[in-house]
Amino acid sequence: MIGRSARTLFASIVAGVLVLLAHAQTAEAQTQPTPPEHYTLDPKGVDLVTGKFVISATDVVIGQPGQGGIAFGRIWANGGWRDNLTGTIQVTGSTYTVSFGGRSELFTLSGSTFTPVSNTGSTLSQSGAILTYTQAEGTIATYSTVYSGSTSPYAANNAAIMSLQQPDGEKLEWF
Repeated sequence: MIGRSARTLFASIVAGVLVLLAHAQTAEAQTQPTPPEHYTLDPKGVDLVTGKFVISATDVVIGQPGQGGIAFGRIWANGGWRDNLTGTIQVTGSTYTVSFGGRSELFTLSGSTFTPVSNTGSTLSQSGAILTYTQAEGTIATYSTVYSGSTSPYAANNAAIMSLQQPDGEKLEWF
């Protein structure tokens, strides 16, 4: 048989839990910043164009990057952390912001042609749900519109990365 003090304690605990549940807020997805297209950093990590602090850190290295290994790191840019293995495409009007790691490149879409805003030699093309971003030195990143929105914590209202192939043939794939 439960005594009066045990019932009072139990009722107090239940009431406390109900108060906490009533005031609990649902967790909202955190969006990560889209990195800038260009950095102009001083020796202390301040972007001289925006006045914002930029820092990068390598967190984990497995094997030899570039020879079958992989490195995971982050960059603090535009007010938040973004990891070096995240690739997204954010679309605003006819402007496509293609990002991978801590860098972005802007393209404008006219009809079915993507034109780079900066003359870097990179290209962007689309075939169905697949967008292919090719950098001048030969790195090829493949993005899918299927992997956008809720599948990524990063700003990816159009597409998220599926694969990245380096000029030496090394390839990373996201599933």
